[in-house]
Amino acid sequence: MITAEAGTLFRSTDRGRTWTKEAVPYSGSLWGGLALRGGGALVFGMRGHVLRRTGEGGWTDVPTGTDRSITGGIERADGTVILVGLSGAFLRSSDGGRSYEASVRPERQTLTGVAEGVPGKLVLIGMPGVVKDIAQQK
Repeated sequence: MITAEAGTLFRSTDRGRTWTKEAVPYSGSLWGGLALRGGGALVFGMRGHVLRRTGEGGWTDVPTGTDRSITGGIERADGTVILVGLSGAFLRSSDGGRSYEASVRPERQTLTGVAEGVPGKLVLIGMPGVVKDIAQQK
């Protein structure tokens, strides 16, 4: 997938040889995406928008509980989805991206990515590099 401005999303099913534009229920900027282990996908971007796709179905705009833009994410081995974004946005989903618990990190750093750290920890990445290595909370 390639995400872009004005709700533009391109998808390839042949390893990038050809691309098709997909219709999504959002006309704002999309900044990234994440393939899910179960065959679905998430794309995310401005104002807290997260779109979820299951299998060959269409895209659904999922309420996130935040209007802070989302810039990065991971799906952990246990299926938990973590999304991060501007001004310390931190979203957690324990149901494959169908719903989210949103919070704001106390340091309020703009977060651009998240990665697995040592067992039980997440590494938050921001503009200056590694922002914080945090314990994964249930």
